[in-house]
Amino acid sequence: MIRKCSMVLVFLLVFQLVPVGSVTREVQAAGGSVTYTLRPVAAGFKDISGYYPDGFGGTHYIGYNGSQGLGKSVGALRFDLSSVSGKVIDVRLRLKVDNILTSGWPVHVDLKVASDDRWFRDLPQTHTWTPIYRESNFYNPGPHVFEFLNSAALIPHVQKEVAGDGIISIVLDNDLRVNPPNFDSEIQYSGAELLIVSEPLVNHAPVANNGSHTLHEDTMANGVLSATDPDGDPLTYSVITQPSQGAVTISNASTGQFIYTPYANVSGSDSFTFKVNDGSLDSAPATVNITINPVNDAPVAINGTLSAISGSPVNGTVTGSDVEGDSLRFILITGASKGTIVLNAQGTFTYTPNSNATGTDSFTFRANDGMLNSAIGTVMITLNPPANTIPVAVASTISTTKNTAVTGTLLGTDADGDNLTYSIVQPPGKGTTTLNTRTGSYTYIPNNNATGSDTIIFKVNDGTVDSLPAIVTVTIVAVNSAPVADDDTLSVTEDTPKAGKVTATDIDGDSLIYSVLDNPKKGTVTFDASGAFTYTPHTNATGTDSFMFKANDGTVDSNPATIAVAIVPVNDTPVSVNSTLSVTEDTYAEGILSAADVDVDVLQYSIVTQPAKGTVTIIDSATGAYKYVPNANVTGIDSFTFKANDGAVDSNTASVAVTITEVNDAPIVNHVTVTGTAQVGKTLAGNYSYADVENDREGTSIFRWYAADAGGVNKVVIPNATETTFTLTSAQKGKYITFEVTPVAAFGSEKGTAVESSATSIVAAAPSIPSGFIPVTAPGSVIDKNGETLYPENIDTTKSSITLEVAPKDGGAYVTIPTSILKRLEQKNNRFMIEIKAPYGSYRVPVNAASLIPNLQELLKANKLKEEDVSFKFILKDKSIDKAVQAALYAELPDSKVLGILVDFSMHVVNNHTGKMVGSVDQFSQSLTRLIPVPKDIASLPAQWGVFRYEESTKKFEFVPAKKVQIDGVWHASIHSYSNSVYAVVENAVSFADMHKHWANSFVQIAASKGLIDGIGNGQYAPEKAVTRAEFAAMVVRALGRGATMEDRTGPYNDVRSDAWYFNAVALAKEYGLLGFAEGKSFKPNQPITREEMASMLSAVISLEKLPMTTEYVNLDGFKDIGSVDAAFLEDVRMMVKLNIMSGKDKHTFSPKSETTRAQAAVVLVKTLRALGSLE
Repeated sequence: MIRKCSMVLVFLLVFQLVPVGSVTREVQAAGGSVTYTLRPVAAGFKDISGYYPDGFGGTHYIGYNGSQGLGKSVGALRFDLSSVSGKVIDVRLRLKVDNILTSGWPVHVDLKVASDDRWFRDLPQTHTWTPIYRESNFYNPGPHVFEFLNSAALIPHVQKEVAGDGIISIVLDNDLRVNPPNFDSEIQYSGAELLIVSEPLVNHAPVANNGSHTLHEDTMANGVLSATDPDGDPLTYSVITQPSQGAVTISNASTGQFIYTPYANVSGSDSFTFKVNDGSLDSAPATVNITINPVNDAPVAINGTLSAISGSPVNGTVTGSDVEGDSLRFILITGASKGTIVLNAQGTFTYTPNSNATGTDSFTFRANDGMLNSAIGTVMITLNPPANTIPVAVASTISTTKNTAVTGTLLGTDADGDNLTYSIVQPPGKGTTTLNTRTGSYTYIPNNNATGSDTIIFKVNDGTVDSLPAIVTVTIVAVNSAPVADDDTLSVTEDTPKAGKVTATDIDGDSLIYSVLDNPKKGTVTFDASGAFTYTPHTNATGTDSFMFKANDGTVDSNPATIAVAIVPVNDTPVSVNSTLSVTEDTYAEGILSAADVDVDVLQYSIVTQPAKGTVTIIDSATGAYKYVPNANVTGIDSFTFKANDGAVDSNTASVAVTITEVNDAPIVNHVTVTGTAQVGKTLAGNYSYADVENDREGTSIFRWYAADAGGVNKVVIPNATETTFTLTSAQKGKYITFEVTPVAAFGSEKGTAVESSATSIVAAAPSIPSGFIPVTAPGSVIDKNGETLYPENIDTTKSSITLEVAPKDGGAYVTIPTSILKRLEQKNNRFMIEIKAPYGSYRVPVNAASLIPNLQELLKANKLKEEDVSFKFILKDKSIDKAVQAALYAELPDSKVLGILVDFSMHVVNNHTGKMVGSVDQFSQSLTRLIPVPKDIASLPAQWGVFRYEESTKKFEFVPAKKVQIDGVWHASIHSYSNSVYAVVENAVSFADMHKHWANSFVQIAASKGLIDGIGNGQYAPEKAVTRAEFAAMVVRALGRGATMEDRTGPYNDVRSDAWYFNAVALAKEYGLLGFAEGKSFKPNQPITREEMASMLSAVISLEKLPMTTEYVNLDGFKDIGSVDAAFLEDVRMMVKLNIMSGKDKHTFSPKSETTRAQAAVVLVKTLRALGSLE
């Protein structure tokens, strides 16, 4: 390789280097240091052109050559250290520098080593080398020897390799990056050597350090021995002499950790010696002094043995020991079980065994040294029996009466106190004996009617030998025997007496006399001395009963005997109760028929004979609700009869006495006509004839004039036209005029029914148009009837209502009523009703409508309005051809038939000043009435009809309560709903294959047709399947038909998830206050609902709907299980029975805890809606 150098000064330097790889060694003094001069065994360098061979056949380079484009060069040197020994104390690296090239940039060299002796072919570009230090002290650009003086940095690496593989590789690097690239910063060298100075290694003996340790008696202790070594060699510890009062073990010879264990109960001073070794030399011995602090040792109670003879006392002494030699006293812990023990504190004792005690016995004790108790010691005692003595059987006597068993005890003695056994040697001749051979107790039973003397011969045995026989003499005294009365049974039919005869026996054959001991509870019994009796059950009593009797033989009574009576129930005829009714002439009245049934059966009422002065119809055959309508103008007394049926038999016929109170009949008018010319400016005259049933003279009758379009459409009252004559104005041009008279009598019933004349011909224009002005009404001062003005002054609030007939325009019919007008009407008659009537439906609006709108005040406040600033706009639209509504109807009720028109009832809040709508009303706080007529050709609504409301948010139809009413010969669905929406009257015939013969079929059909319940699929209803809490909550919420949806999806219960199908129903039921039985945060939706829980829920529905209740008290004692009803539900159950919504599972059982079936659920839903007046 040729390098071109410009502007380089060359200095000649004689650098005497030894050959490559050679070593020179210079010893300075005996035992002194040694200097080694090492030539590299390999040398080379590397730049961007490639690698250059080992050795110094030419020049090597370190640094950066930019002027010749050679880039960076890195040098490498490898030295063999195998000849070096001892401790390295100095290291120097020398280079023979031939030249230094610089272009104004610093020249420096970084010394680096490789921990694994890599050679230069893995120089820094591909291998991480360890930097040692940086040398920047380069000078003299000409030839010279440069020495790296930082020996301290090189020594550790050289010492490491001397102790290792003897090879060290050094890299000479310059990491300077030159810019611009033609600048130079480079060292050129052609030789190198490494000078190493070492000194011989001299080992010094380690030093063991004395130590001390303190511990407590009988306690092991850990410690660490201490030593030092000048050379820092690893040390090994060992024990030289063991302690005299214990033992020591080295647990870790490298660290000197030891364990000292003192001998038991020793204290005072102890010691042991140890040494350490550095691998070559031992240390001098060192001593560890041990101090053992004494502690008080518990004494030891020494077990002992004792031998004794049964029944004979024996003395002994318990013993103990104490390490410290303390005086001991002794304490008895448990006494002997077969004798008594008296132990003195000094240890002496007396043991007295029980008589006849044998085997082993023991007692326990402790010793105490004044501070500590010993463990328990035991003295084992062997009990030896005394010499055996033959036992003695002892004769005795016993007495009894005829036929009477007697007990006694055979007698025996044993001087040794042995346990005796008894046995019969010869049994008695006049009776039998049973014997307890262990205790000697026996029972003697004389033979039947035996008397006189008898004997029992017996003996005893002490476990070894028998006694001589002994005799028990028995005396049987002749006495009268008591008779024996027999228990028996009797079965009677409810409300029917039954005769019988009691029985008894007497072994003496005596004549017996019978008498009652305890009378029955559910009836009476008559008894004669012969035992013949008659049992008469109380009225309507059933179940079990009993009475007790006895027999007497003239001397003694028999045992008490019992006659168990079973009263078999029969169906009781219900009892209808007479009642009264007061009614005003020409006014109907409603009442409730009354009947009672002791079996608590469900009753059905029917009329037997109609009244003579009127008609009576049963409104609800299940409750007895009826309606009495007197004939026109009749008064006085009337009556009708009725009966009740419990499903099996009819009751008696009862009557209702009706009093018809006379009232003054209202006057009437006839022949109401209008005469005169129908032209503006002309005067018309109204004509009529007045009549009164009581001939009351006419008072100030009321007159009104009306103007209307053809056919009576858009008819309005003409303001201020209150006389029998009226002069036509331009306002009546093109209208048809009618005259109305309301007759008023001077006294009595003052006001009759208004009668209106036929309309005149159309009012013609006046010959000339008079000058005048068009009146302008203030906003919110009149009622807008689909574009026609109605003045509130023309509304008669003395009546109960007004009907505003509206002809549809542009697809709908509307009426806008200012709230200020509603308020004025309310002040005159707070029960006044405005009926908005379109051909396809009517909306009955109460005058207090504003108070029934939730959040109305918030809406007004948000729009900065007051209540008098707004009007309510009611709109009725025909939605029969609305495709979305039709699709929803047929999706929800696919088999239904629509009866009439689908009507959308809506209400909006309108700003009087701008005429703009500021909000819509969807919900009310109480139900409002809407009417939908069915086609006139429908003579009666079918049995399975219902009304359904369209829920816009879910696109589904839901049930709403409705009843059928007939108005002017046309049937209407009268809907009572809390919501505005689209309503449909439909026939929804539903039947289930498994219900045809079921007792609840009619109720299930009604509930299903209303959409309150569903089948389970495949045409099945599963009437006996249990209903869960969630299912019944959904049924009840549907039955209420309030049309609400929960916005809050958090839910009232932890186990009712927001995505559950029943979430909305359960949340609404909770909000309505229907779930009082499910307090806390758990609802258990899939748990079957019990009958008492169902009663609680339906009772809450009755309270929610504010159904008026009578104060009549219903007794529930007929249900035998009524005591098992939870106290919280008792009044709920009473209400359900009172309203005939629920009854027992049979006439004596309510079963409050049993599960509710799907059939029962359907029945109670229908009955609840009937009780609320929501269904016929």
